[in-house]
Amino acid sequence: MVSDCVKEQNYVVLLKPDKIDEVYKKIQLKCLLLEKIGTIIEKYQFGNVIIKFYLTGRLVLMDVDELEITLSKLLV
Repeated sequence: MVSDCVKEQNYVVLLKPDKIDEVYKKIQLKCLLLEKIGTIIEKYQFGNVIIKFYLTGRLVLMDVDELEITLSKLLV
């Protein structure tokens, strides 16, 4: 995980290759699809958090208050 240094809390999460499909299905079930950007990126909303899901296995979470809590709710 990488945190950037802007005012909002943004994180990049790299998924293990064998977990990409599982995480993608959970995101589709629990999040609101906002936008498809090309064929490789989808933008979702999960509560107040915006998630960019890259089909290559990268998640960008924007405006996150508590990363571990958000991930546990998203991935349970």
